Amino acid sequence: MKKLFENWRSFVNEQDESEDTEEKQQSQIKILIFGHSQTSKFRVGGAQKDRLVSSGIPEKDIILKVRSGRNDAGLATEIQDIKGKFTHAILHLDGNYTKLHDCKATLRGVKQCSELGEARYQQEKTSIINYVKNNLNVPEKNILIFTPPINKDYGRGGRLYRKIGKNSYKIRGIGHQRAVAFFRQNFPEAQVPDVIEASGGAFSDHLHMRKSGAGVAANYAVNKILEENE
Repeated sequence: MKKLFENWRSFVNEQDESEDTEEKQQSQIKILIFGHSQTSKFRVGGAQKDRLVSSGIPEKDIILKVRSGRNDAGLATEIQDIKGKFTHAILHLDGNYTKLHDCKATLRGVKQCSELGEARYQQEKTSIINYVKNNLNVPEKNILIFTPPINKDYGRGGRLYRKIGKNSYKIRGIGHQRAVAFFRQNFPEAQVPDVIEASGGAFSDHLHMRKSGAGVAANYAVNKILEENE
């Protein structure tokens, strides 16, 4: 009986130590969520923050900074206002600019455009990520990069834009595909999901995904951060 009790006590101690270690690891995490308007607490960034908090990461250790209306050139300047040290960063990039090199939208469709090509603002994208790595102390493998989500119903129904607007939106999506390829090639250790697509019901307007519709992006962020920290 004494031996049985000792074995049970040993098991309980191991469980306590395991729980203490997990809590300690999560308390050491400090996350920056930064980017354009999709980063908002009411949109994708907010969904990611809420899921991280519900997974046990203290809210005080998650810093959300949204810079609405900024393209990557603007964000490259804004990121320099952020100081401190972080263990992880979630970046929302490649927004607020519809033009794309060698692509043209016409009333008849999209011309001379392919997913293989030059991404927008490559120098500024590189500058942002290097600042996060070199100045905010985040290892490349702990950087998650999201492009804006795509509304699959864009261009349908009375609420949405005229035909040429729909074709411009197609170019926007092609640009996001190019951005994903750019990030993966130039920052191979970073976590870069495919462009997220969803039906119009997930969006609060033509472009912005509502928090309640951003489960895919939120789950991806949580899984990558907690998986890396195990």
